[in-house]
Amino acid sequence: MVLTGLPYDVENLTLWNISDPPKLAIIGPGSLHKLKNAIVQNYVAGVVTYRPRYDFEDRSVPKDLDEAFNKRFLLITPSNIDQIARQYENLFPEN
Repeated sequence: MVLTGLPYDVENLTLWNISDPPKLAIIGPGSLHKLKNAIVQNYVAGVVTYRPRYDFEDRSVPKDLDEAFNKRFLLITPSNIDQIARQYENLFPEN
């Protein structure tokens, strides 16, 4: 699990070339768009990031934990990255 910032050239990490790399879970990456290929290729098990267009002034918190999480955050995984990339185009800009 990575809790701090990733290197600026995250897409060039030696980690991606290891024959049996460890699965990563990343919280709040600053360079999410650079991780798309690693997520698609299943090198990254999951990424938690803020939900785009979330209203941070909204202080209401649902009682259901899943609903509370989903209101503010996105959990991006290899199985849902295509759907999330379509829904939130700015997360993974083409260039």
